[in-house]
Amino acid sequence: MRSTLALSEPLWAELTEALADPLERAGILVGNWIIDERGSTFLAQAVYWSPEEAYEARSATHLDLRSTGWVPAARAAMREGKDAAFIHTHPGGFAEFSGRDDVVDSLIGPELRSMSKRDHHLSVVVAGSQTKPAISARTVPAEGTFKPVGAIRIAGQGLRILLGADDYTINPSSERQVRLLGKEGQRVLETLRVGVVGGGGTGSAVCEQLLRLGVGEIVLIDDDIVTSTTVRRGYGSAPVDVGKLKTEVIGNLACRLDGDTVLTEIPQNIRQIEAAKMLRHCDVIMGCTDGHSSRIVLNRAAYFHLAPLIDMGVLVQAASDDGFVEIVGRVTWVSPCAACLLCRQRVDPAIAQAESLDPEERRELAAQRYIPDLDEPAPSLVPYTTLVAAYAVSELLNRLFGFADTVASEIVVRPTARDARLNTRKSRPGCFCSEPAKWGSGVREPYLDLLWPQP
Repeated sequence: MRSTLALSEPLWAELTEALADPLERAGILVGNWIIDERGSTFLAQAVYWSPEEAYEARSATHLDLRSTGWVPAARAAMREGKDAAFIHTHPGGFAEFSGRDDVVDSLIGPELRSMSKRDHHLSVVVAGSQTKPAISARTVPAEGTFKPVGAIRIAGQGLRILLGADDYTINPSSERQVRLLGKEGQRVLETLRVGVVGGGGTGSAVCEQLLRLGVGEIVLIDDDIVTSTTVRRGYGSAPVDVGKLKTEVIGNLACRLDGDTVLTEIPQNIRQIEAAKMLRHCDVIMGCTDGHSSRIVLNRAAYFHLAPLIDMGVLVQAASDDGFVEIVGRVTWVSPCAACLLCRQRVDPAIAQAESLDPEERRELAAQRYIPDLDEPAPSLVPYTTLVAAYAVSELLNRLFGFADTVASEIVVRPTARDARLNTRKSRPGCFCSEPAKWGSGVREPYLDLLWPQP
């Protein structure tokens, strides 16, 4: 069960700015714990550094802090229903907890745990310099030994996964990848948790690539089945699979590939709250769904869980009089510091509302032209869905390993025009995606600030 500390890029920058101070600093990191049987994730939202008058003494390697330096900030967080973690710096030093840190954590632990009503608290150390920062975190239980946090996730225009020290043996099947990614890069992949929503044309192609890359876990969410009209577009599917759940078919594909990836099958609709909550420990989400209502859910999850969304879509328009076909593929990076799908007008709230209606009611309203007709299947060709899926997985690698700059947040591909272009958009003032207070909100009610259908 992996533990994770998640940060937005702006908060990470604020933490590293503290390293400009040559003396140790301490404070409270405010956020939201998500703890369940699948793991634990602390979604950090803000840091409150201790005021100067709260220090009894501090130097480059030592500090003595009065309770006034952290208790007020911790109590304020608790009053807002949030969690508090203790944080301090090692300027010019290493992101390692010293014997003195052990003593401090043991001393403040009982009060922090009492305030939060939890059996442990989080402790974080930021070290090094502004140009070469490092971070480490651990949970401090009431009894027993300190437990290192398995991964630090930093989400924004890029995605960084920082792992603690560990013995790691390279799988021989990954040797060619390691030549490019390095040993630590391959280890990051094998630790990565990826949510994939949609197991159709793009989703199955994304899953196949992720399985072959050897990612740690894929959480696959789709309640649809393979039909005679979709069997040719789905990787891993054959005529014998008609009638089976797409999640089951991709699960069988994972077994045939015989890799180490854990594939968690969730045969539910992402518009069900139970399915949406299965993404809450993922490091990144791949949006492979055609629906606007499902995109609204994923659009929110990217910010509330500090887990970037890579949303993709393919539009195939029928041939014109001159015989040419217009095909447009899109891959959009959705994350803190980037505009959401609503700001980009990639989601139509009216269509999303129509999709959420009872099918019979929707057909009646469509016949009266009150809402769009959603029952007409869109054309699709597997080379183009595969192309967009490859662009999406490539974008994940680009941002995870710094293979490309992160200035643009969307790729628009027109394969029949042999054209690919980049663009970026700013968040609209007033949109939830432009409010850092929303980032990292986690599972607070109502979940994702959305209305959910009753079970």
